[in-house]
Amino acid sequence: MTIKFQGITEADMKAADQQDDSLRRAISQTEAMCIEAVSRDGNKLRDVRHQTTAICLAAVASNSEALRYVIKQTVDICLTAVRQNGFELQHVLPQSPDICMAAVRQNGLALQTVKQQTPELCMAAVRQNGLALSCVIQQSDDVCMAAVKNNFLALSLVNHQSEAICLAAVRQSGYAIALVREQTEPVCVAAIQQSPHALANVRNRGEDLCLMAVTQDGNALKYVRYQNEDICLAAVKRDWSAIQFVRVQTEDVCRVAVENDGNALQYIHNQTEALCVAAIEARPSMLVCVRDPHMFDRLARRFQINAEIPITYEAENAAPAP
Repeated sequence: MTIKFQGITEADMKAADQQDDSLRRAISQTEAMCIEAVSRDGNKLRDVRHQTTAICLAAVASNSEALRYVIKQTVDICLTAVRQNGFELQHVLPQSPDICMAAVRQNGLALQTVKQQTPELCMAAVRQNGLALSCVIQQSDDVCMAAVKNNFLALSLVNHQSEAICLAAVRQSGYAIALVREQTEPVCVAAIQQSPHALANVRNRGEDLCLMAVTQDGNALKYVRYQNEDICLAAVKRDWSAIQFVRVQTEDVCRVAVENDGNALQYIHNQTEALCVAAIEARPSMLVCVRDPHMFDRLARRFQINAEIPITYEAENAAPAP
């Protein structure tokens, strides 16, 4: 009886097993036969009785992991392997500078398998992957600079953070400020210029830094610990929706917000008639955000808007059920 498994018959599986095993069982292995076999599966190199350079090259070109089965490694064979997978450097005996360089250029993290690190190898590794800085035994400012320029997260791996290195990191991403151990003013300024929401990770949030952040993105106001009217005004001028983050909503701040966009009315705690009028003048549809039902009716008549009191207001003011 023929058994089927996902469309493959038992006969198919036996034929495949015989084909896979044909190289090992062959009485006489020719170079052409071996090349054909290892080209399909590089790991078949382990079944080759008499390895040649051509067979080994075909094997590692098919699968870099076949390098571990190569009896006599050559530079070309090793280069072919590490250019596919830098971590195959661990199977290279002995390591040469050229082979190591090819490995770290393919994958910077392969630096961890390099037996003798040089400044050139370290630089090539971090330029390929900044996080390869974790593998560098002796860090230099140049290598650290290259690492953070490739990946700002590498700043956490820098042993001695200079201001220049920190600046390079935050210019890649303002959020790198969270990784800066000594936050100087120039570094904080550069971080906020790159991303105003980086203010969230600035430890000393002075008024100037807060103003800089909210003038770029009003919603950065949520990260301002000590708000004053100037900061809040700058925030709502930049983005009306920042009104939701204003802790003390003064009349002036609210007025600027609703004049910027009537939608701000929905976030205003104390809806005075003047603010409601300003909001409706900017956006008539904001009448529905007026919470006081009496003011709602009055303003609907004033602006000649045919609207009903929102159901939430009707429910709040409905007579109690008998």
